[in-house]
Amino acid sequence: FEPTYKQLSSYVDVNINGKYLQSHEWRLGVGLQQIDTLKNVFGTSVRTQADNGPSFINSPLTYLEGEYGFLNGDNDQLVKSVYFQDIYSLTGNLDLSFNLRYDDYALFDEMFSYRLASVYRVSDNNILKAIYGRSYRVPSYVEAFQALQDGFKDGNPNLKPELIDTYELA
Repeated sequence: FEPTYKQLSSYVDVNINGKYLQSHEWRLGVGLQQIDTLKNVFGTSVRTQADNGPSFINSPLTYLEGEYGFLNGDNDQLVKSVYFQDIYSLTGNLDLSFNLRYDDYALFDEMFSYRLASVYRVSDNNILKAIYGRSYRVPSYVEAFQALQDGFKDGNPNLKPELIDTYELA
């Protein structure tokens, strides 16, 4: 067999950075990502079997497309994102950070991610930090859309993004 899948991902991010509020550094951004399927085929030998006889493989490979390609169908999608970050310096040694992000996937759910953090600089060599964050991982195209083929696991388009909570103290 010879599976082939090619995609083109194009993206743009635009950020506005500022320090206009006292003790705040902030960033506001938007992003767009377009994912286009360029090639989606599954090359396979065709097994045939005579009446109650042995099976044999025909050559050359037969190339399947569409719902029988490597991935089931055409999975083009647009991903839209908006995000905000604020770093607030309480003192010269203590910073608080807040990040918020919204992603809208055409093929998956909408997702909100965030992070809260604090950094305290005791000295140049001793820095304490605490972070809590929540993010997501969308299913890969193979996990979600792999076409049913002999010897391959069928993808599950009903998979939901994985929720990831992160705690860090260092």
